[in-house]
Amino acid sequence: MGGLFSTAGPPVVYHFYRQPMAHVVVRETLVTIFALNAVFRTGLVATSGQIPSASTLTGLLAVPVVMAATHLARRYPPPLSQRAMRQIVFVLLFLSGVALAAPAVVHLTGL
Repeated sequence: MGGLFSTAGPPVVYHFYRQPMAHVVVRETLVTIFALNAVFRTGLVATSGQIPSASTLTGLLAVPVVMAATHLARRYPPPLSQRAMRQIVFVLLFLSGVALAAPAVVHLTGL
């Protein structure tokens, strides 16, 4: 269930949010899992020498942008209720599943 990037995001997120833990702990755990997974996979690709130089530059340029966006999101959170945020997350996860499944369905049905 890990998909192309072997992250298994939706199943892991679903599993953790069903646990009797504080939501802050769940979020921190998920961020840690996904960060360690990304570091491990990037390390494997780097040791095999298959990281293009353009990707390295793009990744380095993205770091300060992500840090700034994270800081701004924490300092000025969107004016959404927790229910609205959960609904948005549900829709995004659903759409990502549809985006993954649609090409396979089209291929299988021959449309």
